[in-house]
Amino acid sequence: MKEYLSCYGNIEVVGDGDSLCARFDDFVNLHESPTGFGSTDAEALAGLAQDLRQELAEVRVGAELRKLPLEAEIVKLTAEAAKAAEDKP
Repeated sequence: MKEYLSCYGNIEVVGDGDSLCARFDDFVNLHESPTGFGSTDAEALAGLAQDLRQELAEVRVGAELRKLPLEAEIVKLTAEAAKAAEDKP
């Protein structure tokens, strides 16, 4: 079982072996859910943002304009979470 480490809104950062995994609280599994890994909360959150950008890029065909606001919101949310992680003592 993964050890809970921290929470930023609806994003969780949990221990996964020697690294940390950032994921949304509705996480299903690594194949179905976006995730990010790193040695710090900020790195894991940055990885999550990258995974989300790649996922959105894959579904943009014919719907790019509708997806852009969602991507901007995701990037903003993960950036805020990463900033909070850096500021955490």
